[in-house]
Amino acid sequence: MNTKTHQSKFKTWVLSAMALLLFGALAVEAQDPAQLKEAFSRAHQQNEQALRQYTWKSRNEVRKNTEIKNTQVFQMRYDAFGNLQRSQIGGSAPPQMPKGPIFGHIAQKKKEDFIELMGDLREQVQAYSHLSPAKMQAFLASATISGRLDQGVIQIQGGNILQAGDGITIWLDAKTRRQRRVEILTFVERNPVRAVIEFGELPAGPTFMARTVVNYQKESLQLITENFDYERMR
Repeated sequence: MNTKTHQSKFKTWVLSAMALLLFGALAVEAQDPAQLKEAFSRAHQQNEQALRQYTWKSRNEVRKNTEIKNTQVFQMRYDAFGNLQRSQIGGSAPPQMPKGPIFGHIAQKKKEDFIELMGDLREQVQAYSHLSPAKMQAFLASATISGRLDQGVIQIQGGNILQAGDGITIWLDAKTRRQRRVEILTFVERNPVRAVIEFGELPAGPTFMARTVVNYQKESLQLITENFDYERMR
């Protein structure tokens, strides 16, 4: 084969490859956004239902100014009504309370306020990560879609879901429509909260929230939740 023939075939191969990439890009960009949203909504509901058939462990860590303040480990499951249940099975011992009635009372009040804040942060993130079907549909109705074809990822972004000024960004696998990452921006007592959720995938099963990091800058707090040891219930 002479040099000109080789160069000609190579040029034809390059042009064909570019055409295929361009065709794939146009196909995804031309896909009906409504159909894409419907496919995600359907996959999301099916995934939520599938997770209810599992039990798992959840490790919760609280950090303040990067210092670990508390660690708890829970056994997790859904009850027959679809409510998430948890039972503590491990974790660090609670800090000792200061001695004396006055100092003890102040410390107890601070502890109660801290526990309440932790509960508010967890409930806030839980509300966004498990939107009701109606809220999910409302979110998708106004959400925008963008494609990352080079990485096989689709991005869905929207706001004003549960509070004015909040927002959710979802990264999906372009083929399976399954969640890979979610970023939530919301507020607790008008102070910003940012949560990032990374997803894992069970063998022949649903995706799950493998790691969640919640940052509450006002108090320099960080909540880290890691889910693991998933087992299908009999």
